[in-house]
Amino acid sequence: MYTENRNVCSYSGDAGPGGSYYGIYIADQSILPRYNLLTAIKSTSTLTPTQERQLEEALNDFVGPCLNTAIYKIMVAKGQMFNFRIDPSVSYPANYNPFNNNLTFQSAANIDQPDFLREELFHGYQNSFYENKTSQYANTGKSNIEFEAKLYKDLLSVISGSGGSFTGVTFSNNWYDSYVQWIKELTDSFTKYPSVINMDKYNFFLE
Repeated sequence: MYTENRNVCSYSGDAGPGGSYYGIYIADQSILPRYNLLTAIKSTSTLTPTQERQLEEALNDFVGPCLNTAIYKIMVAKGQMFNFRIDPSVSYPANYNPFNNNLTFQSAANIDQPDFLREELFHGYQNSFYENKTSQYANTGKSNIEFEAKLYKDLLSVISGSGGSFTGVTFSNNWYDSYVQWIKELTDSFTKYPSVINMDKYNFFLE
């Protein structure tokens, strides 16, 4: 079970089978290697020195919550690296490409927006976690990848207060209250990360 109590994280037991959202909870801090913030940076060829410092500060903020520390360590352990770029022509404020590991910001200002970096780094985590990479879901399965990322942000938001605005998932008013209640059940009234996720309910809200 992966839990967070303020800044304290712990792990015991098996979080569940691989190949599912359970993966983000497999975070035994004692067996994972020490991390260096810069180990996830493969290239910053399009960034200025000022923008590189922005990125380092943003990564430092990212690993504040213990869930993100665990995610970052797992990515580093698996050799997941990113080519950080700025490209005003991209369609979104930030975008992760699983085919080439480019993490592209639309502008330098977006580096300082934690909500953008958080979600795209999580997509990189997904790419390192799934056996055949997330590029296989470029079409079929894309909604599942996106829902995982939004759910991750909501869990982070209610436990650590750092996941960005709740909710990352958009529902009609008819389903919003049910989704919030599910998050409450998953997190033991918003107090800890879940050790098991009911996949029936997960699939219900995914659909």
